[in-house]
Amino acid sequence: MEAVVLGLLGLEAAVAATYQAAFNMLQKALEVQPAANLQDLAVKLDATHLLEPVRQLMALYKTRFLNRLAAAGPGGASVDFSRPVFVAAAFHIVGRLKKVKIDGRKLCASLAVTPADFRATVAAYEE
Repeated sequence: MEAVVLGLLGLEAAVAATYQAAFNMLQKALEVQPAANLQDLAVKLDATHLLEPVRQLMALYKTRFLNRLAAAGPGGASVDFSRPVFVAAAFHIVGRLKKVKIDGRKLCASLAVTPADFRATVAAYEE
């Protein structure tokens, strides 16, 4: 933990991408997740027209996932759908389907989502 904080202190002259990566690492180390407000994210990505399709996709995925979980029987795993990675994946998929350029790196960075987690969630949505 101290190493992460000391590492951040040495970044005062670093480029923005390096600072953002270090900041995301600190958030993960402290187990802090930024709020994934759909409206704010849509404004930041200049994609407010995608809000309703993103909401619909997230609701559809949640319903499908819960139905599969119920079919598997009692004692199954649970998932926190409020995690920012689900919002990021939904924006990415809807943007791709609507042929709207969504910067995946900016999306992941603004929500402190790791690229590996993002790719896995996108793959899960597309099943």
